[in-house]
Amino acid sequence: MYADVLPIDPATVEAARVLQDDPIQLAMNSGEEFELVCTVTEKETTRLCRRITDATGTPMTVIGEVVPSDSGNTWRNESGTHVLVSGGYDHFLK
Repeated sequence: MYADVLPIDPATVEAARVLQDDPIQLAMNSGEEFELVCTVTEKETTRLCRRITDATGTPMTVIGEVVPSDSGNTWRNESGTHVLVSGGYDHFLK
């Protein structure tokens, strides 16, 4: 994921500041940030994003790329690549 383009609500960024937490980790694990995510081929990205936006008025944001699984779940910003720590409530945990 590309940290600089993630659509994180300003209230989440402020909560992370107050809690001294990382806004990306908070957004990914709090359960209160809801965005629809889909994957498409790089070739189809521009066309599909334009069609969805035209049809729904919903802005689309390319937030990253799918990489080999041995890379793990990561996000990047100007300081480098960081591991996305899994957390939050697990609805499927028994």
